[in-house]
Amino acid sequence: MKQTPVQVITRTGILLALMIAVQVFKNLSPWITGPLVNAILVLGTLGAGIYSGVALSIVAPVTALLIVQQPLMPLTGYTLIPVIMLGNLIYVVAVWLATRKNDAPDAPLAIGLIVGSVVKWLVMWALVAWVVIPTFAANLKPPMVAALQSTYAVLQIGAAILGSVLAFLVWMPLRKALKK
Repeated sequence: MKQTPVQVITRTGILLALMIAVQVFKNLSPWITGPLVNAILVLGTLGAGIYSGVALSIVAPVTALLIVQQPLMPLTGYTLIPVIMLGNLIYVVAVWLATRKNDAPDAPLAIGLIVGSVVKWLVMWALVAWVVIPTFAANLKPPMVAALQSTYAVLQIGAAILGSVLAFLVWMPLRKALKK
């Protein structure tokens, strides 16, 4: 699907606005906002291209930090922001690689979503467990370390999988509408 730069910028801007609106409700439940943000990252990649997915991936943790107080961030010297950015980038690149030549048919898209979700989670879990906690959070009490591990392990795989399912379900009718 060939797009003009104006279409890419417009779609990315709309998705960015939607992502910010979703992040406002982060205190409600990360099990709601996490999957929605992940779905927006995928829809940006599929609907506006890899540059949109990359831009949204980088902006998402920054806007989340600006919108919602996140108690774990200052405790780690804000090192979680690049970890989240990298996880998001891995996620959207996996989706893009799986679908770039096939105009996002069902099977390659599903594979890209699964691989992206799992690799995102593994990278984020490993960085938090082996770099962030030992280097930047070594003085934290055990409950805070457990919260870090839970937030950037269990929550991340769950949010990525749920976001992938949501993106897949939204993308199926949306891709037809965007072709018109």
